[in-house]
Amino acid sequence: MAKDTGGGIIRWAAENRLLVASEQDGWQHLYALSVEGGPPRLLTPGNCEVEQWSLTPDKKTVLFNSNCGDVDRRHIWHVSLDKGQPQPVTITQGITNPGIEWSPVALSDGKTLSISVPVLECRAKRFGVSWMSRGTPRFWGPTPGPTVL
Repeated sequence: MAKDTGGGIIRWAAENRLLVASEQDGWQHLYALSVEGGPPRLLTPGNCEVEQWSLTPDKKTVLFNSNCGDVDRRHIWHVSLDKGQPQPVTITQGITNPGIEWSPVALSDGKTLSISVPVLECRAKRFGVSWMSRGTPRFWGPTPGPTVL
């Protein structure tokens, strides 16, 4: 089993499933397991690592950051616990320090998530992004400047 990740090691999800972080194939990935048995479903395939993750309010989708497809950066992805392949949510190149995003958290509206992105001398700020439409992240908080911590 994986060490503690930004989402934990195991979480209850919708429809009697568990979401589990594991390094069983040498990479830290997420798996969905039915509490009624059966094989685990690999949610985050590839030669890459999942770092931080969280479930949407309905617990049917997992949001995560990883270096899948871009070994030098971290992007936010989402994947359904039922089916489908991971889909990218963010690509913040050109907004701040290019392509480093982490700590995805879905907001209660089910359409917006909050992510951390480094700005100004590597200080992190929270951004909001519409993950349903892959919208452009928008800055939340005071205007960035040298005095903002």
